Amino acid sequence: MIAKFCSAKAKPTVMANYLLNDRLDDHTAQCIYGDKNVWLNKMRGFKANHPYLSFVYAFSGIDSEKLTPEIEQNVIQQFLDVYCPEIPKPFLNILAVKHEDKGNNEIHILLSNMRYDSNKMVRFSPSHKGEYLKKLQLLQKKINNQHGFENPNDIKQTNTIIDTFKMLKTSKERLSCLTTLIEEKVADNQIGSRDEIIKHLNQLGFNVNRIGKNYISIKNDEMRVSVRLKGVFYGEDSINEMIRYRHNLKSSKTGSGFSLDDEKELTRIVDKHAQKLKQSFLKYQNSTKALNKQNDIQRQKNTKAQNIKIKSRKKNNGKFSNAINKISRAIKNIARFAKDHFKQSDANKQTKLTDRRITKAKSETSKLLARFFNSQPAPYTTTTGVIIETNKINKNESHTKINKN
Repeated sequence: MIAKFCSAKAKPTVMANYLLNDRLDDHTAQCIYGDKNVWLNKMRGFKANHPYLSFVYAFSGIDSEKLTPEIEQNVIQQFLDVYCPEIPKPFLNILAVKHEDKGNNEIHILLSNMRYDSNKMVRFSPSHKGEYLKKLQLLQKKINNQHGFENPNDIKQTNTIIDTFKMLKTSKERLSCLTTLIEEKVADNQIGSRDEIIKHLNQLGFNVNRIGKNYISIKNDEMRVSVRLKGVFYGEDSINEMIRYRHNLKSSKTGSGFSLDDEKELTRIVDKHAQKLKQSFLKYQNSTKALNKQNDIQRQKNTKAQNIKIKSRKKNNGKFSNAINKISRAIKNIARFAKDHFKQSDANKQTKLTDRRITKAKSETSKLLARFFNSQPAPYTTTTGVIIETNKINKNESHTKINKN
């Protein structure tokens, strides 16, 4: 199994539709974690140059046969533990799809680069100054060791040997190349008998022409002459010979598993990543608290200013009421003055008419003064109140002037 990151330049909608397209009907693709619609709905409001990670587990033909639903969920969980340490799943947006590619199975994971408890972008695959690649290799090695998957280094070496074999011209060189390949497969316990050697050679494109007591004769389309593989591995007692060969190997050749030192190193890198994620989240929380505190202070200032404004308005309303009362008293003084200087019999009708006019004048004056005082600042209101008070009509002074006339 090979673990790798792929390019994430495609838009989220394009990527999700590529993984879950017509292959769903052909049963060559299956969503094994998350939901496509939920993943896309969360991604719509996220604008960034790289809004998601694209991670792939690529399995060989042999590894694909070993896959079970339990193993699939386990490898997905290990990816989340390594790349999203100490982040609860409800705050992650994940979509995992199992599909076939060139006859082999792949598990494709799409991870949104956002924490949904803070709605902030997060780097789930930081470089750690060169430790990014090391973490990826250790995760790959750990999963291969746990579930018995093929080592990609061995696969790469096998492909190199086959490519080299095609370039060789002499039978001696080709024989040495194939012998080296078989010995490495036996040493890694990937081949355990002569029958398995024949099966592996057939998979590589070789045809077995003849099987002898201690040899195998093979040929392919690019070879004019057959090559005969000789030795204890190709005889009737090949199983015991291969066991003896592995037993005599040096320990350095068999130490390809996931060691305790590898586990410690992976834990150290993951803890370092978790610490960075924690510091980033604490920074967000502190900035949020500071912002909320500022908002509270501003809210208190606005409330205080509003209260002051209300008090000022009430105070102005009091001044406004005093002015209205003074005007009302002045108008009543005029009415009394009119009644005193006309004959009582002729003044009754005039008094009633005057009372109506006074009532109407008071109503209109109240509306005009209310509109005026509400549109003017407090100092102007005070000054106006003084003017009204100083211009108040005195009954005795008016009475004196009329008598003189």
